[in-house]
This record gives sequence, structure tokens and C-alpha cells, in this order.
Amino acid sequence: MQEEYLKKRTLYLVEKGNRTTVSRDGPSVLIERNFAAPVRIPADYIDKVIIYGNVEIDAFSITLFSSKFIPILIIGRHEESSIILPNTSELKSYAKYQIMMLDSKKIVESFINWIKERRAQNQKKVLNSLFENISISIEAEDRNYNVMINKIKPSDFLWSRVKEIMQNLIIMTILSSLIKFKLDPHIGVINQGYNYGLVFDIYQIYEPYADFLTFQFFYADGANIDFIKNPDLNYDRLRFLIDKFEKKKDDIEQELNSSIAQILSFLRSIST
Repeated sequence: MQEEYLKKRTLYLVEKGNRTTVSRDGPSVLIERNFAAPVRIPADYIDKVIIYGNVEIDAFSITLFSSKFIPILIIGRHEESSIILPNTSELKSYAKYQIMMLDSKKIVESFINWIKERRAQNQKKVLNSLFENISISIEAEDRNYNVMINKIKPSDFLWSRVKEIMQNLIIMTILSSLIKFKLDPHIGVINQGYNYGLVFDIYQIYEPYADFLTFQFFYADGANIDFIKNPDLNYDRLRFLIDKFEKKKDDIEQELNSSIAQILSFLRSIST
């Protein structure tokens, strides 16, 4: 029970129209809002921070998060997003072997095939949930999957607004797990040479979950039917979306542990 109670959680800082400010208070952050009691949260209880909207955060809070290896995602109102990540050699224990892996054609091919296989498995799982009693095969590099998704998704504009948020939530979950296992998130295989290359490699496996959670936002109940008429991601809608993600997060994290174990297996084949 104590271990579960102390499990680190995501700190969501979402603008609610009542001016949210975050300041450092020793080993904690103090969150203050107009017309609400201040809240103090120890940094040791936080594994990542997600900020949406006009939230004021001081530099001392950012350095506190950095010292605790806590990444920060800032999401703007117009789909812009930025990641603040601690830069320390302690988070790059396997960087040397990750670079060596790129020189092995055999391991690179195995890695790419593994990503494709895991992605196809999750695509099939999502389609089976969305299209019950229909036999669907996954082939031709996502073509069948995309055709089926496009049949039932709303307009590209509405879809992209919600999926962008879900994508960022999953990306931050992947990034947090890579930090925990001290893998360099920038050394990708499929996305070589790009910032957060390994994060985006792994995200390919879990992108179908972003699709599924986006569908849940639109179709799980009638709460968001007016979003089509007024596509504003206000506090209530964002809270609804985050709740959907949080219900799925434990399953995603459990699968991520298995995925990272496979990556470490690839690395061990080089180091032994």
C-alpha cells in the first residue's frame, strides 16, 4: 500500500481562467490560483510535468524539476509544443551501446522489424475494438488500418486538434520511461539524427492507442458532440481528454516496460 501511495504521478498544470502560478518552495512546488487554496507538491512525487495554456512557472521550479530528472511538456493553444529535458550524463548510461547498435545492419533491421510487428499488433487490437465482428488484416504498410480509421473519424482539423494532445501525452510517457531506464532518448534508429529520435521510434508502436483514445473523446458518450460546432479545447474538454488517457496510462506503461526490455536486449547483444 505504501509503495502504491508513493508512486510518482504526472503533474498537470492547466489554465482554468483563474491565473495559475507555480513557484519553488524548497523541495516542493507551490501552485496558486485565484479564489482557490494554494497546493504544495513535493517534487519527489512527480515523474513528469504537462503544462497547457497560460500558466506562469518560475525558473527555480524548472531547475528543481531538472535536478530531479523530471521532463516538462508545454502545450500551446495552437498545437505548438515544447519539451524541457534535463541534460546530464546520468541519463545516458547506454548511449555508447546505442550508437554502436547503429553500426550493425543486422540489429538495425531486427529493430525496425520489431517496431513494425508491434505497431501492427496494436493496430489490429484497436481495429478489433472499433469494428467488432469484422475480420481485419494489417498489411501494406498501414494502408488497411488508415482506410478503416478514415471511415469513422471526424474532419482532419477536429481530429488533429485532439490527437495532437493524445500524441503528446503518450510521447511524454515514453520519454519518462526512457529516462527511468537511463537510455538516451535522442539516439533513434528509424529517426536517426532527430531530437528525441528514440522516443519517436517507440511512439510508432503506440500511435494506434492515440487514435483509439481520440475516438473515445469524440464517441464514448455525447459529452463532446458540441465540440464539432465549437472546437475549443477548454478546461472541461481537456480534463475529459486527460481522464481518458489516465485510465489507459497504466496499460501503456506496462507495455512500455516490455518494449524497453527488448531494446536493452538489442543492446546486450552488442555489449557481450
